[in-house]
Amino acid sequence: MASGETGWSEIPEDRYNLKGVYHSNHERNSTTHVKGGHFLQDDVAAFDAAFFNYSAEMAQAVDPQFRLQLESTYEALENELIRMVAGLPLSQVMGSQTSVFAGVFTHDYQEGIIRDEDRLPRFNVVGTWSPMSSNRISHFFDFRGASMTLETGCSTTLVALHQALHTLRNREADMSVVTGANIMLNPDTFKAIGSLGMLSPDGRSYAFDSRANGYGRGEGVATIIIKRLLDALAANDPIRAVIRETALNQDSKTDTITTPSATAQVELMRECYRRASLDPRGTQYFKAHGTGTPTGDPIKAGAIAAIFGDSEGRNNEEYYLRIGSVKTNVGHTGAASGLAAIVKGILCLKKGLIPPTVNYKTPNSKLKLDKWRLKVARTIEQWPDNLDLNPVNGYGSRKLNGNGHINGKVHINRYCHPNDAKVLILSARDERGCKQMVSDLKAYLEKHKSLSHDASEQLLRNLSYTLGERQSLFQWVVALQVRLEKDSTLDTAIQALNPLRLKPSRQDSNAPRIGMIFTGQGAQWHAIGQELLTSYPIFRQSIEESKAFLQTLGANWSLLKELQRDAKTTRVHATKISIPVCVALQITLMRLLESWGIIPSAVASHSSGEIAAAFAVGALTHRQAMATAYYRAMLVADESQRSPGAVKGAMAAVSLGVGAVQTYLDRLTKDNGKAAVVACINSPQSVTISGDSDAVSQIEDMCKQDGVFARRLRVQQAYHSHHMDAFADAYQESLKAEMARDKVDSDKKHLQAANQELKAVFSSAVSSLVQPVQFVGAFTEMVLGDPDDPTGRSVDVLLEVSPHTALGSPIHKILICDQHAGDSSGYICLAIEATKQLDKTGAMGQDKSRRDISAFRLRDVNYLFALVIPDNADSVEIRTTLCPLFQNTTKIIQDGREPRSICNITIRHEASSDTDPVAAAQNTLIHPITLNAVVVAFYSALPSVGALQEDLKLLRSVASMWVSSNISGEIGHTLHCDTLVVHEDPQSGIADIIVFDGKTDAMVLKVQGIKLVSLGRSSGVTARRDAANNGNTIANKWEQELCKLVARATEDRTLDEAEERQQLITAAASYSVDEVLICRLGSLLTSILCGESDEEEVSGLLEEYNAKAIRQTSAITQLSTLLLKLAHKNPAARVLQIGSGFGARATSCILKMLGNPKTPLVTSWHITEPSSESLENTCSQLVDWVDLLEFD
Repeated sequence: MASGETGWSEIPEDRYNLKGVYHSNHERNSTTHVKGGHFLQDDVAAFDAAFFNYSAEMAQAVDPQFRLQLESTYEALENELIRMVAGLPLSQVMGSQTSVFAGVFTHDYQEGIIRDEDRLPRFNVVGTWSPMSSNRISHFFDFRGASMTLETGCSTTLVALHQALHTLRNREADMSVVTGANIMLNPDTFKAIGSLGMLSPDGRSYAFDSRANGYGRGEGVATIIIKRLLDALAANDPIRAVIRETALNQDSKTDTITTPSATAQVELMRECYRRASLDPRGTQYFKAHGTGTPTGDPIKAGAIAAIFGDSEGRNNEEYYLRIGSVKTNVGHTGAASGLAAIVKGILCLKKGLIPPTVNYKTPNSKLKLDKWRLKVARTIEQWPDNLDLNPVNGYGSRKLNGNGHINGKVHINRYCHPNDAKVLILSARDERGCKQMVSDLKAYLEKHKSLSHDASEQLLRNLSYTLGERQSLFQWVVALQVRLEKDSTLDTAIQALNPLRLKPSRQDSNAPRIGMIFTGQGAQWHAIGQELLTSYPIFRQSIEESKAFLQTLGANWSLLKELQRDAKTTRVHATKISIPVCVALQITLMRLLESWGIIPSAVASHSSGEIAAAFAVGALTHRQAMATAYYRAMLVADESQRSPGAVKGAMAAVSLGVGAVQTYLDRLTKDNGKAAVVACINSPQSVTISGDSDAVSQIEDMCKQDGVFARRLRVQQAYHSHHMDAFADAYQESLKAEMARDKVDSDKKHLQAANQELKAVFSSAVSSLVQPVQFVGAFTEMVLGDPDDPTGRSVDVLLEVSPHTALGSPIHKILICDQHAGDSSGYICLAIEATKQLDKTGAMGQDKSRRDISAFRLRDVNYLFALVIPDNADSVEIRTTLCPLFQNTTKIIQDGREPRSICNITIRHEASSDTDPVAAAQNTLIHPITLNAVVVAFYSALPSVGALQEDLKLLRSVASMWVSSNISGEIGHTLHCDTLVVHEDPQSGIADIIVFDGKTDAMVLKVQGIKLVSLGRSSGVTARRDAANNGNTIANKWEQELCKLVARATEDRTLDEAEERQQLITAAASYSVDEVLICRLGSLLTSILCGESDEEEVSGLLEEYNAKAIRQTSAITQLSTLLLKLAHKNPAARVLQIGSGFGARATSCILKMLGNPKTPLVTSWHITEPSSESLENTCSQLVDWVDLLEFD
């Protein structure tokens, strides 16, 4: 509008063929004389049916005007980047007391499809009937207020706005949606209106111009969201403008029913100003109806002049009242024309500009502009600073007039603290939509990249708030952190918004299970928390509370002051301060996260981090946690607690596992005694040692000499060692006194443990002071300790609560053990092939006479670490090193490289006379896949160990292996494998494996002492669970084969011996619900067949069977996946479930796959039940989905 452009075009061919209906004579009813109009450039048939849960058939039946109103309403509610919208996430408005007033004018779509009755859509009535315009909006968004469709011609949406304001003033609604749309699909309306002489032949509106010959029609859709001003302010809604007043009246008796009344319009404007207590002199710009008709424009301009033309201060042309019409830009948009004028007025106030009126050259001779003190803007003008009143006028073809006044300046002071990092969140219902939003945001920022640094910061800050707080969060999400460096602009953000690199992730409908890890002391630094103190009031409040608790406990230093010191004066590394500072910070971070709704599902801790972890789960109050940290720090720092001449302590980090570092500890001199111990088991390849300073230094030197990383820690005490024994008793007494002082108070925010539990927590704090930190076990138990989760995991997200990611590396090392490790058999194949090559070159020391190799024998094969193959494009280089055999060698370290596998290998040669020169050696003697299949054969014997295959086990060592040179490498050749388990426990297993050739039955491979160990299951949780389900680990096929092998004599003996048979039944009934059901039904079989048993006796068991039976979980998952695909293919499908035969629990699992209860992918889920009792039972278990479900 500012550039004076229009949306006019010739009539598109996809609307109708103008050549077939055009005639210059407008009086012909069968033709139209209009050549063009203002058409939408987008495809009006395009509609995101899946988003609105519409089937393809329903979407096709719905009037495109109604579809546009649905989409426009969503965009008005949501926070799109460029549009002026309310910014209300769907979660906040669905189910609200919101009224809807929709406007319609023409019915091109309905009139078009009704012509072919044979192809009339089945949903024609509910798709094109006028009341559905508003009802479809209320239905989709679950609005509970009034829902009305209005049709008053050109004034439709102004009348709708008037009605919406009344519902708000009468408190019949808390929010209201006003919307209107106009689409021109066929020539019928052009013919009907054109025959009355109302339309311009060229389809343009020449408002106030001498060329006025009728109005040009236009397409468009507009939606506004209105609230009471105080409600909008309280909700922190973005306010675009304030509607001061609206008014309606009727033209009554005029020359013709379409002729406007100047008197009626004057009365209407005066009444509107009177109600609003406004002075017409405050009006600088009036958006008139301005259709461009020879009769209408002079009448309406004269009515405007009667109100404003004689006002004081308008004697100078500079102060004439500016008038304009949006119809010159976008045409007469029918039902949307009133809202189009309102949107234009809001934009004018927001930008502070009065746009030019296009198609205006010479004034209409009937307009007395100078006399009336009116001016039609020809060029863009600045809006006067002191005037912000903007009236809008509309006239209905049925003579109903509407008038409204808009105030565009709302002064709201909102404090926003600058923040260096901004998070931009984009969300959509599908992956493609999410990627498109990334591209749209990038394009939007590119348009503003010329902004200064400060303006760029403000823009990103606003975007971060808008995208994070004012839009709905759907299943697909992209989140990006943006930080502008000093003096930089938006280029940084633009470069980060790369659609090819930002991959949307799909969020689970369930809240993620968060595992929080709390770090111990040592991670602190001088500036921790300084920015958070000034950014979040709850953070400062918590620090103030911690400070007060410490001072009541006797601290002679201020927590707040210590956190505000600079790098030179900081004391956060002092023993008496470090622990309380870290614990206070973690508690404060926990409270901040909790205020955002982020609550842990499980926790793990390292060292003194267990104090904050105990607070996080409610085992300690804020005061108790600070007391536990304070006493710990003060006692350890108190030199008087040490015995005279006590040795100074130290700690060091070593990049070795517990077993490997123990070798160095054993090598200490005997004089050192209990000089150093393993203090912390951080990861499988990282520990912390603690003890006497000289002993720690000695181990550090030995490690460095062997090429092992070792580093002294910046701590002043030897925590978790015998050095802490001197403080344990005093620490215990201090905590006992604190427990007596601080009684249990169940009304506090964090639930406190009972006295006995509190005593246990304090006892654990004392024990952890002197005992080693078992972080690997604790973390593994937290992550992998859920026996009911099919994935074997207890948490979905890990969050370290710490000054920085101090435990990031150990956690990563623990987690990669759960990733796919390179098959260990590949190492053996490498060693064999390397030996073959060395033998050919004579490097093995054999004589020069050539002899073929008959077999290879490997001994003492050890896998020190798993070789992890990364998922990214990074390569992994493997180097095989063969050295002459040394006796009593326990480890080989060469060139600082870390060994992954070590073994001894020898070659057995055949006699030279047996050599067959024709048989050429293959590239590999045995392929790694073949050898790995042999290793996997170990799993065939695992059921007796009590561990399932999902309990991942890695190859640790092989005592010896013999491989025949005659082993076949032919594709498809069959090998038979026998496995014998020689040792078993929940954590590991040892077996002997022999492989025979499928054709010759000759032994081709023999493995003795192959050892597999469980990955990270230190507590044996999964092993115990698997053992409990021992009867279910054998597949049905195996069971059938085993039954065939059972001797007839055994079967007869079992049947004959009642006591043994009963023992067998009792044992079987304890395995799983399958066996329980079989045993229960077996005992009732006779009475059931005779009709003497009531089916309710086993109904409860049947429900459990449906939920927990063998393979039932997999079946439910597969069925859920199938239904999910069907729902995507058929949006808004209706599901009929005949009986809850597979259980309400299974139904609940399937429903969760189809979305959340408020926005499911299906429109209804109908369940039939044979009895009212079963109906109530099913309904009670599916209460979250009651709005979706229907029952019979």
